[in-house]
Amino acid sequence: KQSPAIDYRVTLAGNGDTWESLHEKVKEAGLEEYIHFPGYLGEDELLEWFQSIDIYLHASEGETLSTSLLQAMSMGLPIVASDVPGITNLLQRDEECGLLVKNSRPEGFADAVNTLVYDPIKIKELSTLVRQYAVDIYSQDVMFNAYNKIIKGKIK
Repeated sequence: KQSPAIDYRVTLAGNGDTWESLHEKVKEAGLEEYIHFPGYLGEDELLEWFQSIDIYLHASEGETLSTSLLQAMSMGLPIVASDVPGITNLLQRDEECGLLVKNSRPEGFADAVNTLVYDPIKIKELSTLVRQYAVDIYSQDVMFNAYNKIIKGKIK
């Protein structure tokens, strides 16, 4: 396929255990122009960060219920994530809400991103599905009502 003219940039938000070593590797490879490390982001900064990205990638060895995935879903971002329990449960509902990568291999993530880049209709479909799913299942009102039912059931 002919590659579309795309300006790829990667931003790695957060400040986990591997932040310093990853940052050093990027410096050594001379990739600082393409890979940005904003570090830990406060609430307002995090919102701005989510608004600045086009695709959300989430590599993990396992999750229960990832807040960052829910945040990306609520922003309507197409998601590429590891095919592991917790993430798979979240993104593979009645309809596919994200692209899952087996074994979290970098090549798998690259292939999934390229799939989206070459298919803007898929991006739109995933964005719509993931946003609607987040609103229908995890919105503040839905969660409040679910907890309220539990509490009322235990009080009686």
